[in-house]
Amino acid sequence: MKKIGQLNISSKHIFIILGILFILSIIPMLIISFYAHQSGDDYFFGVLTHDAIVNGGGIGDILGAAIEKTSITYQDWQGTYSAIFLMALQPGVWGENFYFLTTFILLFSLIFAHCFLLKVVFKNYFNASRYNYWIIAIVVLTLCIQFLPSALQGFYWYNGGIYYTFFHSLMLILFGIMLLAINNQQFQKRKIVYYTIMSLLCFIIGGGNYVTALLTVLVYLLFLGYLCIHKKMLKNNWFFFIPFVILVGGFLASIIAPGNAIRQNGITDTPSALKAILLSFKNAVDYSDRWLTLPLIIAVLFLIPFLFKIAQNSKFSFRFPIIISLLSFCLYAAMFCPPIYAMNNIGDDRLVNIIYYTYILLLVGNLFYWIGWAIRKYETFCTHRAVNAHTLFNSITIFLKKYAIPGILCIGILFSISVFACYRVPTSSTASAVYSLLTGEAQSFKAQEDERVKIYNDSTVKEVYLKPFTVKPYLLYYDWMETIPLTNIANYYNKDTVELIKSE
Repeated sequence: MKKIGQLNISSKHIFIILGILFILSIIPMLIISFYAHQSGDDYFFGVLTHDAIVNGGGIGDILGAAIEKTSITYQDWQGTYSAIFLMALQPGVWGENFYFLTTFILLFSLIFAHCFLLKVVFKNYFNASRYNYWIIAIVVLTLCIQFLPSALQGFYWYNGGIYYTFFHSLMLILFGIMLLAINNQQFQKRKIVYYTIMSLLCFIIGGGNYVTALLTVLVYLLFLGYLCIHKKMLKNNWFFFIPFVILVGGFLASIIAPGNAIRQNGITDTPSALKAILLSFKNAVDYSDRWLTLPLIIAVLFLIPFLFKIAQNSKFSFRFPIIISLLSFCLYAAMFCPPIYAMNNIGDDRLVNIIYYTYILLLVGNLFYWIGWAIRKYETFCTHRAVNAHTLFNSITIFLKKYAIPGILCIGILFSISVFACYRVPTSSTASAVYSLLTGEAQSFKAQEDERVKIYNDSTVKEVYLKPFTVKPYLLYYDWMETIPLTNIANYYNKDTVELIKSE
């Protein structure tokens, strides 16, 4: 019992418990992915690659069809070249049975990106123990996955998820590699690898959604500004400008696409640039208030002892908490600006998802910075008064050793209660998946979708009349599935017409 009370072992035990719970929470989300079907713009962007596969084309033909769709869309709809290319390769073009890969691709890319970036920040830069780092990563990922504005559009709809969640993940990976590359000793050994990956990611992100591309440009600019302030670092890291040029070049190529002008002609009453910026800050405040729920507060409070331990053991000065918080809020608010400026609204939930991801990361990051600042201030206070600064830290450590396990259990119980108290049933993403599987609505939804697909693939049927879905699982159904232009489905399956029978 005495060993269990020690802080390091407690961290290990906490990590194991959280890790098991996290894996268990992911399993129902993966299971229900086998009940998902392609929908919406999956048909529009996948039509040419689907035709290539149906006609027996090889890899070259399929990739050629994806490039052709990218070129066409660049001219008449939108300029996000790398996103459109990936949209054209949605798993459903190889058959409906492959569409479950959507969730695996999106969910695991998000998990990998967060784990990689947090590992670089906390372990490589602040020498955090592997258990403390993993605990932080698991809690952050749980918040991102379980309380997402729309888990459907984030993990179960390829077109919306690949455009936002996947590109957001690529951005986090880029930031992690940049932080690794700034370490001169490591970079000399891996110069070509880092440079190549950074340049490739910048090219891809530059042609992705505008919110992620803009945020990447802004963060990269801050990074370059930091290098310029430290001229010695800039001298040894001049290569960072090359990926940045690629990023900005791709972003500009995406912005100036002829298709953007055509699409924008259908949108009226958009605000001026100044008004869009002001509205972005207003929405940033509104959504901060909306997302600061009791479960989030409890989860963040849970992280404080681990963040405290990391900050205490680091040599970082934490001198500018106000500046860091202001910059963080400005970056967060900037994500609202592109959709407001272009459409006079913040966009659908698939876009709001990536703003939420960023909000969680910045919230935890700022909490860590302020804790570090408070620790340094206390150390300075003790130094000036010839007081032992470790007295408070030792007291905190003893307290954690004695009450770590009961405290964790209490916080876990409070977190569980708060989830059900603050959200309607089904509550989280996992709860939604379990609910749909246990009630049978996921199975019923798939059966109805399979019946549709059977008709779609019947070459003797040229006019298709669809019945409305009788069930609407939270993670699998959204209204757009039955309100999109059904001509997209008709073109995809080579039908004369596809119509929805209106329910009486």
